[in-house]
Amino acid sequence: MDPTPREMAYQGWPVLSQNPAMYKRWDTYFEWVARYDDVFGLGTTKDQVRAAWETVMADLRRAPRGHVGPYEFILSTFDTMYSEGGWLNFTRAISDFVRRGHDTRLKSVVLNLGSPGNDNFLSIFNAVSCTDSPWPADKETWERDAAEHVAWYPNFAVWYNSWCNAACQNWPVAA
Repeated sequence: MDPTPREMAYQGWPVLSQNPAMYKRWDTYFEWVARYDDVFGLGTTKDQVRAAWETVMADLRRAPRGHVGPYEFILSTFDTMYSEGGWLNFTRAISDFVRRGHDTRLKSVVLNLGSPGNDNFLSIFNAVSCTDSPWPADKETWERDAAEHVAWYPNFAVWYNSWCNAACQNWPVAA
């Protein structure tokens, strides 16, 4: 990452540069799942697997399952994309949910944001992210950039990436 831009954090990993990378990663994941349809039963193409993922999202929007709602599922999906090491268990959880309606494994792999320690993690994450470099202070910049990226990279990562870091828009301590 080039540390010289004035808005390094905003222009760099969390928002603008990470969206295209995560979009490619998401496709790689769906292609991997499709190769193992005999294991997961979620489809033989990345589009079929994406549809299975979207089925989980739609169901969680209608009726969250305990601590697992659509935001928590997006967060966990996003975090799972960083390393292939979590793909097997995460995909088994999606498969159990889509194919059998079982949510036990999904509840075990999706982060419980209400559990002790998460407030501390999110506070530290924001404090570091928001003070590494200046962030745009106007909502319009965030919305314009997110809308532009959604047109290029139509997946969950753009809005998650934008609003996960939204605290930086009004962070009370200078970068």
